[in-house]
Amino acid sequence: MIKRKNKNIKLNRIDKLKELKKRNINPYYNKFKPNISISSFRNKYNKYTRENLYKINNLYKITGRIVALRKMGGVTFLNLKNCNNKIQVLIQKNYINNKKYNILKYLDLGDFIGIKGNPIKTKIGQLSLKAIDFIILTKSLQSLPDKWHGFNKIEQRYRQRYLDLITNTRSYKIFQNRFKVIRAIQKFLDTKGFIEVETPVLCNTIGGAEAKPFITYHNTLKEKFKLRIATELHLKRLVVGGYNKVYEIGRLFRNEGVSTKHNPEFTTIEFYQAYTDYKDLMILTENLFYYLVLLLYSDTTFIYKNNKIQFLKPFKKKTISYLVAKNFKMNYIISFKLIKINSVYWALNLAKNVISNKNNLFIICLQEFSDKEALEIIPHIKTYKKILNTYNVSMKIKNTMGNNNFYDLMGILIDKYLIKDIIRLRMLALYIIYYIFEEKIEDTLIQPIFVTGFSTLTSPLAKTNENDKAIIDRFELFCGGMEISNAFSELNDPNEQKKRFLNQQKNHDLKYNALNSIDMDFLNALKIGMPPVSGQGIGIDRLIMILTNSSSIKEVMLFPKMKKKNNNKIRNKNIY
Repeated sequence: MIKRKNKNIKLNRIDKLKELKKRNINPYYNKFKPNISISSFRNKYNKYTRENLYKINNLYKITGRIVALRKMGGVTFLNLKNCNNKIQVLIQKNYINNKKYNILKYLDLGDFIGIKGNPIKTKIGQLSLKAIDFIILTKSLQSLPDKWHGFNKIEQRYRQRYLDLITNTRSYKIFQNRFKVIRAIQKFLDTKGFIEVETPVLCNTIGGAEAKPFITYHNTLKEKFKLRIATELHLKRLVVGGYNKVYEIGRLFRNEGVSTKHNPEFTTIEFYQAYTDYKDLMILTENLFYYLVLLLYSDTTFIYKNNKIQFLKPFKKKTISYLVAKNFKMNYIISFKLIKINSVYWALNLAKNVISNKNNLFIICLQEFSDKEALEIIPHIKTYKKILNTYNVSMKIKNTMGNNNFYDLMGILIDKYLIKDIIRLRMLALYIIYYIFEEKIEDTLIQPIFVTGFSTLTSPLAKTNENDKAIIDRFELFCGGMEISNAFSELNDPNEQKKRFLNQQKNHDLKYNALNSIDMDFLNALKIGMPPVSGQGIGIDRLIMILTNSSSIKEVMLFPKMKKKNNNKIRNKNIY
């Protein structure tokens, strides 16, 4: 018997544990094997009437966690939960061994038990299991969250996901759907002849994206490595090697900000297909997303953040310039001028009143010129490289930049300087327009839409459009106000790729203050020869956010990164 009823719940459970051991009852028994799951049990007998179940003497063994426990005279009612499925259990004093029945007083919410019994229905028609025996499988020493208040503190739900999954049916279902979607993507690509592969996480060089890496050190090799920020360059090596259709689902790592849409480590799928272009990937993407939505909803329509999302084929296709023009309600003539833009002055004139950090406009322009060109184009600059290294400018320039006239003057000078190189002029103008799109338009794109018309300056690995050399053959799929996927026809000209890498390296090194060498082995692979190929990356976490109507990326990641707590202690009166 328990000699004292300790007011401390945790100590009271420990007392029960000690008492069980005194009675030679193993509180962590491991030999009980279920012969049916709760979901299978319910599916098998839900349609039976109470009378029909009385005729069935089949014995079943079911396991689960106790999530409800109440005693009424000589009957104890338990609710068992396993894999998010519940079943009621009836344990009658006159139906099992009296000594065994007395052990029930040592049970608590959260304990795991095994039940052996017959299927019945109560007077109110609730399917239950009438026990003839039970056994304790795991004694829980920590109480579950309060039944009425639940586990509602968002931060603690993310930190203690195990409790969230136990108490929050929605969370459990989100992750069931996450794993279902990932498996479905694999199945979809496998049936189309793609091969799933694995590429290195530890890399000597990084590429395939513009992001700050995490850096680690290998003691034996005495060498620094970077955690990959993309899988692109290794996957394209495999295309060079003869694998025409490859994909990888895996973690990427970027040492950048945390938000409702960003986590330092996240999951993507990248896939590459030879002898196709970005337009072929549009069709494949439509079919894939259509397949996934039907899988979860048996319909093409679902709700995300109070918006009715419709995945109807074909998806809309619009250029960045068109969407910016539409957003600012420009008339036909001005809209046409923006779509065909070849003036940095005009782009800056539009952006200076829109972009929140106007200094970025100066940096955008500055990065695209050599030291010599910058000195010729923009007045008052003494050391171009120093400016980029520190993202600082002299007070004279800072004061001038506070005035919109500075951007007008800069735009006029750049237009005049590049007037004989319209392609380069248009590339820079479109790059500035892209920043307007990124800041003002992205989160307004609720229905699925393919966005095209990206400046060549935005993607050093994409192939230039044959009809307009200022843009690349690329699309981004937006839905729910977020970018979900990015795809393009891959650049396979090694000389052009090297030129773009050199420019990217300059901007990357100056931006992140961390020298990153060019992946010369990838350039060598391109020299061997890569066939025409298109590739795509899909953010799995954001995709799951939309498909499960989740407002934060942390809701769809089992263990999102959180700021460290002091002494690793989490205080919650509902738990302890």
